[in-house]
Amino acid sequence: METKNIFILILLLINISIISSKRLIDNDFFTIEARNLVKKINRLSVSLENEPILNILVERFKDYIFSHEIDRPGVPKEKYNNLTFLKYNFTKEEDGTYDLYSHENIYLYEGYQVSFETSYDDYTSKDYDEICYKLSLMTDNSVYLGVWGGDAEFSFFCEDFDLANAIAILFNQHSLWDWSEMHSIDNKFHKEY
Repeated sequence: METKNIFILILLLINISIISSKRLIDNDFFTIEARNLVKKINRLSVSLENEPILNILVERFKDYIFSHEIDRPGVPKEKYNNLTFLKYNFTKEEDGTYDLYSHENIYLYEGYQVSFETSYDDYTSKDYDEICYKLSLMTDNSVYLGVWGGDAEFSFFCEDFDLANAIAILFNQHSLWDWSEMHSIDNKFHKEY
């Protein structure tokens, strides 16, 4: 690794270590620390040359999501119990985004949709519920089912690209969906690329 890259890495690590994790709003799970990580991940995702530094930030973001106990008033955690049961009993095969409970097709006109499917990691049903709950709070949206090629995946709507992109990289998604342009955006950091 070049001296310049090592220096940048050291500066990023120092910067990350001093970021305050103070909450923006009392009921806002997405703290200043998490927002800054998302912005940095997005900035570094423009080039494969940044992958070593990006990997460090993604691991920190993953640790943030998995290590924080969270809840939000008015968003009952019980609503997120047994999501895998709902997913595996979902029968629609037409590609699209569907409401998890009503199974109605969802159409949006802007923002981004990113799925959460973890064929590379072993999560229990309880883990899936927990991750979907946290991603739902982070995106300020309900969990949806995204169907692609007949397979249903948990899916989340993000108003901004930075968060959708960070989630795609973190959970190794092939792509995310751009609602305004009606096309997918590939995740060039996916393990298969």
